[in-house]
Amino acid sequence: MLDSVRHFFTKDEVKLMIDAMVIHKLNTLHWHLDDDSGWRIEIKKWPLLTQTGAWRSYTNGGGTNLWGLNPRSMTPPNDNGLYGGFYSQDEIREIVAYATQRHVTIVPEIEMPGHSTAALSAYPQFSCGCVGCSNVPYSLSVTSYSGGVFCIARPETMSFLQDVLTEVMALFPSPYIHIGGDEVLFGNWHKHSLDQVMTNTLGTASMQVYQSHFTQQIANWIKSQGRTMMGWSEIMNGGTVTNASLMDWLNTRAAQAATNSEYVVMAPSATLYINKWETANNSSGGGVVWSNEPPGQSGLCPLTNVYAFEPIPAGLPAAYTNFILGCEGPAWSEWIPSLQNLQFRVFPRLCAIAEVDWLPASQKNWTDFTNRLEFHKQRLTRMGVNFNPYATPPTLGTWTAPVSTNFTTLSWDITSSVTVPGEVNVSFCWKTGANGMEIEWAALLENGVEIDRDTHAGFTGVTPFTGINIPIRPAYVLRLPARRPGATYTLRASVAGRGGTASNGTVYRPNWN
Repeated sequence: MLDSVRHFFTKDEVKLMIDAMVIHKLNTLHWHLDDDSGWRIEIKKWPLLTQTGAWRSYTNGGGTNLWGLNPRSMTPPNDNGLYGGFYSQDEIREIVAYATQRHVTIVPEIEMPGHSTAALSAYPQFSCGCVGCSNVPYSLSVTSYSGGVFCIARPETMSFLQDVLTEVMALFPSPYIHIGGDEVLFGNWHKHSLDQVMTNTLGTASMQVYQSHFTQQIANWIKSQGRTMMGWSEIMNGGTVTNASLMDWLNTRAAQAATNSEYVVMAPSATLYINKWETANNSSGGGVVWSNEPPGQSGLCPLTNVYAFEPIPAGLPAAYTNFILGCEGPAWSEWIPSLQNLQFRVFPRLCAIAEVDWLPASQKNWTDFTNRLEFHKQRLTRMGVNFNPYATPPTLGTWTAPVSTNFTTLSWDITSSVTVPGEVNVSFCWKTGANGMEIEWAALLENGVEIDRDTHAGFTGVTPFTGINIPIRPAYVLRLPARRPGATYTLRASVAGRGGTASNGTVYRPNWN
């Protein structure tokens, strides 16, 4: 699954990921196209979805950069300084045609009834809008998701959603249309008079049953259009939805759907969310310095666990195993600012998912897989596909105590590491000492002349990562437009010890930003 919402990937970047899928015989791309943080697909009948819903600031309400990411590693802002973007319908057609030529089906996801802040920021008339409801003003610059829930008791809401899905289905020939359905917050429905009237009419006080009623309506309508609705685990919480298929991220509803002869794609978050930590020794990323693996969503999904996964749930009767279509690797992009970073996270775990999907369990062999993987990494390199090498990256330099508690400048000759133009990614990693180190800025010099500077506050120390609402991390992106043969290249940084001078560490050049 490609999440183009939290961080926008360009048309050409989507094509590159399709190319990478093809060499692994992965034939279905689940494309996440809207959420609380943005709306990414042009809908001609409702133009504000992209005019308003596709753009957000780089920071949250408190001025902190979202997820602590560096804007320099992300898609550039628009003329108003806002982050985002969207795909025109012509671009969608081009991407779909590109995928079709390579025998890849794209399954679009349009979230409903929750995770809909972007849509409701554009058209708040489809929200509950009651006193005490969590809805206005909508902000796309959020790192927690609340309030973005459609008022499903309004008849006009269903008309709006059908309009949107009609245009989506005209662009995507996929037999499946994903409608999300996960993590719906029920607070507004409890408070809103129209929703309360509807639940009373249905004779239920259960918001899960109420959501199921809505989902069944959507599923029936999509089936009437010749397609099949797909949704996340929670669509079955209020009872089995018919005319539907399931994507089970909670690993709780696959048997329920399959034994009702409904198709299932397995995507358990604990095992297959390949945006999570991979080489840490705990779910919060402990044991990993930022040079080895970029900061990410909490959770640990090592390659061994991915390869060991079996899509068919234990205990599922043999008569229903054919309803398990396979599994997918979701790559949620909250902590993913670029294609380079995305590829680092998903490869080689996506290689393992390909084998899980295509090989019978009896033919899987971990030793054989890892041996072949070493040769396969050469293919990825030749294709220009980034991947996690499971190795400490090249060292650019070190610093040793004492480090002044006042900002001073340190310099390192990095000429031998600068062999081609492009990004020079830099990661400052504390190693020993009682004190961490503040970084004010980092700069790249050519023959003593500064050619680029990344200015933001960073810190590396004993506990460098304490949550998502922290200053930007000590990773810096420097750009070299052209490499001059024979030139000397220098990394320079303004640094200061925090709380003392006892700080020692290493400056790395990772293959992620």
